[in-house]
Amino acid sequence: MIDFDVNLEDAAAANIDVRRHKNDKQGRLMGTNNGYKRLGGGGNPNRFAAEQTYTGTMAVKRLSNGREIAGSLSQGGRVLTAFSLVDDGSEVNNFGMLAFHVNSKTFGFGNKVDAPDNRLDFSHVKPEVLP
Repeated sequence: MIDFDVNLEDAAAANIDVRRHKNDKQGRLMGTNNGYKRLGGGGNPNRFAAEQTYTGTMAVKRLSNGREIAGSLSQGGRVLTAFSLVDDGSEVNNFGMLAFHVNSKTFGFGNKVDAPDNRLDFSHVKPEVLP
C-alpha cells in the first residue's frame, strides 16, 4: 500500500508511506492502516489545494533481490513529491488490490454524485503492465 498524507496540521510531516499487508484476514482499506506494516516513508512535504487536479502514480518493479515500490504526486506535469524503496527479499507477484484511498470526511461528507461537497474525484485511472 502507498499512502499520501492529505493536509496534516503539521505540513512538514506530510509524506508518502509504503506499507506491506501483514494480515490476510483484514483486507479492508476503510480509514485504517491496521493490518499493514510500515516499510518506510519520505518525499517532500505537500498540501492539497481546493479545486486543483493532481496525478498520483504507483509503481511496482520486480528486481533480482525483491520489489521496488514507488509513488509520486504531480500537478501540471511537475512532480511535487516522490518516494521509493526496495522491499528486500519480497517475491510478491500477485496483487489483491491497487488503490488510491482518502479517509472519509477529508474531502467532504456527501455520497451523492456531483454534490458540491469538496469531495475527491478520480478519473483517467489506467493500470499498465510493462515488460
